[in-house]
This record gives sequence, structure tokens and C-alpha cells, in this order.
Amino acid sequence: MVPRSLQYAQFVFIRRDGHRGPLQQPYDGPFHVLSPGDKTFLVRVGDREERISTDHLQMAHMDLTKPVSVAQPPRRGRLPLQITDSTDQAPALEPKASSLPQFRLACLGHAIRPPCQFR
Repeated sequence: MVPRSLQYAQFVFIRRDGHRGPLQQPYDGPFHVLSPGDKTFLVRVGDREERISTDHLQMAHMDLTKPVSVAQPPRRGRLPLQITDSTDQAPALEPKASSLPQFRLACLGHAIRPPCQFR
């Protein structure tokens, strides 16, 4: 049985399950309802259609006389790499060899510094 508030909803919020940080919203949305059903709704989430249980939906009370801005789904995974053009950057200046102290490098690449009394 679909809750009466969801029966005729044009826009819904989708409950986000899982651990939430402090001050993080429990619902994402609003998202456009494509077709309601008895137990699941077909909802447009971003550029794809998802079938979502009514247990995870909450009706979005919207003023339909104004244009509705539909939310984008949260990004998942790694952020895309930002490719920078090397011609825009100024050439890096090489530090003088005498100004830097010389240390041996370990096999992992970090510097091995002798104690102060042996420098």
C-alpha cells in the first residue's frame, strides 16, 4: 500500500542509507517521478532511471508554479584528474646544490639524516 502522500507525488526525496556525518542531509533530491507503482517508483536520478522502494521515498512539497530545479545524484568514486597545460606554468627554478644539505636516500626514497652531533 502506497502512502497517500506519495500516490500523486510528482517529485520525491530519496533517503540515503548508511553512515552520515554530522550536519549531513538524510535525503537527496528532489527527483522527478516517472511512474508510481504499488511498492516501487520509477524515478529519474540524474541521467538514468532507477526503480526505488517506497520505503526510501518522501514526497517533495514543491511550488509547481515556479520552475523546479531537479537535483543531481551525489558523485561516487574518485574525482576526475585535472589535466593542466604545462606551457602555462613558469619553469621551476633549480635550487643551488650548495644551499641544500646533502643526505643519503633510503631505498624507499626518504632522506636519512645523521644525528646532529655527527653533522
